[in-house]
Amino acid sequence: ETPTPGDRPASAPGRPPRIRDRPTGPLGSADCYVDDFMLLCQGGRRRRKRLRRILFHCIDMVFRPPDEKDDEWKKDPISTKKLLQGDGSLETTKVILGWLIDTVRGTIELPPHRV
Repeated sequence: ETPTPGDRPASAPGRPPRIRDRPTGPLGSADCYVDDFMLLCQGGRRRRKRLRRILFHCIDMVFRPPDEKDDEWKKDPISTKKLLQGDGSLETTKVILGWLIDTVRGTIELPPHRV
């Protein structure tokens, strides 16, 4: 997995939440706000890759990729440029909609430049 660069210290794992009936399998969830997608998932590398591909497939089903009938201003809904920069990588800390989300510590905070 691609680590998040920055000056923040690495997240320290905490105690797991106390839940009486834990699910037997890994969990996965996806959410969308306008054009920002967030995928949360647990499991091995194969499951994470599968869920990511499902998300991309759903984006292509909703937002049609450009074809030869479109003008030059129609862009692909999944930006290859952003994917190559690491925007689509699965990480434990991520800035989403201006909030820094840390899934290991279970916190959400404003990044230092926004405080």
